[in-house]
Amino acid sequence: MQALLGLVAALPVGWQHRRRKGLSYTELNLPQHFNFDLGVTAELREIKWWQRQGAGNLYNGGNPRRFEVWGSNDPSADGSYTGWKLIQDCRGVKPSGAAVGTVTQQDVAYAAAGELFKFPEGTPPYRYIRIKVLERWSSTSRSIHMMEVSFWAKPF
Repeated sequence: MQALLGLVAALPVGWQHRRRKGLSYTELNLPQHFNFDLGVTAELREIKWWQRQGAGNLYNGGNPRRFEVWGSNDPSADGSYTGWKLIQDCRGVKPSGAAVGTVTQQDVAYAAAGELFKFPEGTPPYRYIRIKVLERWSSTSRSIHMMEVSFWAKPF
């Protein structure tokens, strides 16, 4: 049985939540990471990521194009990667393949549904998740944007 997990995010100071625009953080060099406490130890099955929506935002700006998902049950208090294990390298897909700045109806529909990434079979259970953003859709943006991130898991 699989369940959608509620999250408490440990986002660094500077993240801004804007109604209908999601979360954003400006003036960031890559890579950057942020952590989630799932509240329970769980066998992760899937992650679904929604980009910032709206004209000029999809497949553009600070929407992550490539990110890694890391897991830990005993993360280091110093913010290092000690105690973390790489679970998945996630690469966003733009269905049309069109250049940045050009968005088709197919692209809009795909982004609105959220992009689903499945974790490898046999992924160990974790309580803490780290998202490490490696690439944005726009090479000139210095922001990171997200509307929503959801995890599905088998509670442990």
